[in-house]
Amino acid sequence: MRPVHRLTLLTLALPAIVGCAADRRAPGRPVRIEGSGPILNIAVSPDGKRIAFKRYEKLYVADLASGKTTHVASITGLVAWPTWANRSGRLAVASSGGGRLDVWLVDLPNGRARNMTRGRGERHLRAVFSPDDSMLIFDASPIHHDHEHEHEDATGIDLWLMPSQGGKAENLTNSSKRFNRYATWSPDGKRIAFTSGRSGNREIWLMRLSDRSVRRLTDHPGWDDEPAWSPDGKYIAYVSDCGSRDSTRNIWVMKANGSQHRQLTFSSGKRMNMNPAWDTDSSSIFFLHKTDGLIEIRRIEFRP
Repeated sequence: MRPVHRLTLLTLALPAIVGCAADRRAPGRPVRIEGSGPILNIAVSPDGKRIAFKRYEKLYVADLASGKTTHVASITGLVAWPTWANRSGRLAVASSGGGRLDVWLVDLPNGRARNMTRGRGERHLRAVFSPDDSMLIFDASPIHHDHEHEHEDATGIDLWLMPSQGGKAENLTNSSKRFNRYATWSPDGKRIAFTSGRSGNREIWLMRLSDRSVRRLTDHPGWDDEPAWSPDGKYIAYVSDCGSRDSTRNIWVMKANGSQHRQLTFSSGKRMNMNPAWDTDSSSIFFLHKTDGLIEIRRIEFRP
């Protein structure tokens, strides 16, 4: 059993850090699904009934009620970061099935797959649909060629906007050697929150899409990452090592305007929490919990 009271006392004893606040919440409960092996990159379906994830570099979809798991065999190669369309049965997923990591769209349940970023000369990972499914935002890092070898420039990751049916893509961040990833749309489609290293370390930033203006939502010396906007539009969950003596990452929530930061999980040492994903009614958050090399899906209630 995890020593909850001891962890709480350690948290209270830490010095204050800008942008951090403490809140005592019970740990999440495990979500049981079929199969074995580490789970990564979870995404909850818009109806709240299924969860997509990566296991052993393959794409799976599990029914949350029964735990039954289905392998989406039409996507080959290495797979990462599935995300759901909001108004159709499609998934966006990064896959190396075309030889290099590209963004693919997969129709469910028939499994038809389409490469959306082939030929761009970049390495692509996570793509997210706009609330009306008309647009995609994906992250891309340049590929440099050195004789017969390709090298990814991981420091120059940018966010790009393109129509979900294909077409010209626009660079939203123009980072010039800065890290920009993990975009999440506001439910009204007017803003995105994302992770950026433009201030010198990873923080959560907000962009207004009408004029591309940005402002910082978190500000502390550590690591803030993986924002996830709640379906009701009021909150943003994220991963942070705020207040941790050993750089352990936990799940935090703040208001969408960047105020009232609250810690939801209190792991330390070899335990870590990551990849928050809201339930459809904004009442709970799914996340990945890692301990002693094992990774499982957990779920924690959220009470405003």
